[in-house]
Amino acid sequence: MLELESKDIKVGVISNGAERSRRQTIAALPFAESVSTVISSEAFGMAKPASDIFRAGAAQLGFPPEQCWFVGDHPINDYQGAKAAGMYAVWFQGFHSWPEGIMPAKSSITSLD
Repeated sequence: MLELESKDIKVGVISNGAERSRRQTIAALPFAESVSTVISSEAFGMAKPASDIFRAGAAQLGFPPEQCWFVGDHPINDYQGAKAAGMYAVWFQGFHSWPEGIMPAKSSITSLD
């Protein structure tokens, strides 16, 4: 993530968490200082995996979804949702197992370093 920041790549966060806890959630991220936009599903009125919340995140960063990468830990809400919105999706392994019957992720990572 630090390498992304050094290349002036914008970072945003889309969370299905409550608005009141989003500051704590962001502060706990190892790349918190790099985050330029945050959307909580509570404030937006729509939760992941809805495509509109992903498109809104891309718009707030100033890019079309097709030019955005989305890294998330939930196979359906994050990976499938971002893909459906037109983003390049990357699954962050470790918190949720991949569900049976769903095509495996094309891209995955195990660390944010």
